[in-house]
Amino acid sequence: MSVPFRSLLVKTAAARPTSACVCVQSAGRRMASSSAKKTWDPTAVRPPKAQRQRQWTTEAFTPQERTPVRAERKLAGAGAGAEAETETAKEAADATELPKQRTRTKWVYVTDEKLSPRLRPLYVMPIDSHVAAIHLKAIIKETGSLEAGIKYLEALPVKLQSVAAWNTIIAHHAEAGRAKEAQATFTKMRKRGFRPNNYTFTNLLISLSRSDTPAAVERAEVWMRRLSGEYNLYPNEHNLAALLTVYEKHDMPLDEMLQTMHSFDVKPGKASYAILLRKAGAEGNLAVVRSLWEQVQSRLVHNSPETRLSSLALKAQKIAMTEDAVKVERSERFELDDKLVVAFLHSLKRTAETDADLAMGIHVIEQLYGLRPPLVQKQFSEVRCRNEDLSLPVLDAILHFCGSLGQFQLGLQYYKEAEKKFPDLRPDDRLVEVREWLQTEQNKKFRQRRLEQRKKYN
Repeated sequence: MSVPFRSLLVKTAAARPTSACVCVQSAGRRMASSSAKKTWDPTAVRPPKAQRQRQWTTEAFTPQERTPVRAERKLAGAGAGAEAETETAKEAADATELPKQRTRTKWVYVTDEKLSPRLRPLYVMPIDSHVAAIHLKAIIKETGSLEAGIKYLEALPVKLQSVAAWNTIIAHHAEAGRAKEAQATFTKMRKRGFRPNNYTFTNLLISLSRSDTPAAVERAEVWMRRLSGEYNLYPNEHNLAALLTVYEKHDMPLDEMLQTMHSFDVKPGKASYAILLRKAGAEGNLAVVRSLWEQVQSRLVHNSPETRLSSLALKAQKIAMTEDAVKVERSERFELDDKLVVAFLHSLKRTAETDADLAMGIHVIEQLYGLRPPLVQKQFSEVRCRNEDLSLPVLDAILHFCGSLGQFQLGLQYYKEAEKKFPDLRPDDRLVEVREWLQTEQNKKFRQRRLEQRKKYN
C-alpha cells in the first residue's frame, strides 16, 4: 500500500550555514488547503529528480529567515491567504529596515547674519538650476533688494546658475534704466560660460531705452548686430520693438525707423506697430498711418479662424511658412491690444483732414467693438464686428477722437452705447471728466447755432 508524499526534507547546509535543514510543507498539504481539493494519484508519472529539486530549491528564503519556524510561516502563508503573506513581508521589512540617518542640510552661504525664518527655506541649496532661478525671484521679491539676489546668484555653484537667472538680474536693471549695470551683468554671465538668448538682448535694449545716455542709439544698434552676428541669433518681434523704443525715446526720424524695421527679416508685432503709429501721428504723416493700419488689418484677417482658403492656397501657405521657418523663428500669433488701438486713434485724430478720415475711424470702432450710435446708423452701412472687449483707455481714446474732430454729439452717443453694450465697464474720474467736457462743448455748439439762426431770421 502506497503512502502519500507528505513532506520533504531539503538540505540547505551550503546556503544556510546556521541551520542544517529546513522543514518544508508537502505539496499534498498545500493542495488540501486550497478551495478545490485534489486526491493524490499514485499512477501519475513523477517528474525527474533534478526537476523536483529545482522546484523546491527555488523557494528561496531571505537571509532573515534563519530558523525553520520563519520558513514554515512563509510557505504556510502561501496557502493560508494574503494576510499571512503580508504579515511575513512586514516581518522581513522590519528585520531589514536600517536606522534612518540624518543628512546635513546644505545652504547657500551669502552672509554671516542670521536669516529670518521666512527667508531660510529660500537659501537651502537647490536641486537644479530651475529651482535656483525660482528662489532668486522669490528672494528679490521678499527682500525688495536686488543686491540680495545678486549675492545669492554669485554664491551658487556654476552648475546651478542659468541664463534665466542672469536674465532676471538684467531685467531688473533694465526696468530701472541702469544700462551700465545691465552690461556689467551681461559680462559676468559670459565669463561663466552662459550663452545669451533673445530675451537677454531685449532687456539690454530696454535698459538703453530708459536711460539718458547720449550714445544709446549707437549702443542699441551694436547690440542688434552682435545678436545676429556674434551669437547667430535671429531677431524676433520683441527685439525689434525694444530697438524702436530706443529710437522713439531719442526722437529718431520716422524714415529711419521704417528703414530699420524693413532691414530685419521679421514681422513687426503689436508693440512695434504702436510705436510707429505714435511717431507717424506726431509727424503728421497720414499716409503712413493708413499704411500701417492696413498692415494690421491684413494680419488680423490672416489669423482669423473664420478665414477659409482653398487647397492650393493652403499648400502655398505651408510652403511659405516652411521657408520662413528656415530664416527666422516662427512669429507669435498677432492679436490686438489696447495700446495699439489707442495709438491708432490718437494718430488719426492728429492727422485727419477730411470726412473720409473720420469715416475710417468710425469704421474701425464699429468693426472692433460693435458700437453703432444713431448718427452712424444714419450715414454708414453696418459692418461685421470682431466683438473685442472694450476697455477704459480705448473708450477714452474714442471720446478724444470725436472731440478733437468737433463731433461732440457723436462722442456722447459712443459713451451711451458703451454703457449699454458693456455694463460691467465702470468709468473712472478721468472718463467722467472727458464726458463732461464733451457735454459742455456740445452745449456751446448748440447755443452758437441758435444764435446764428436768430441772426439769419432777423
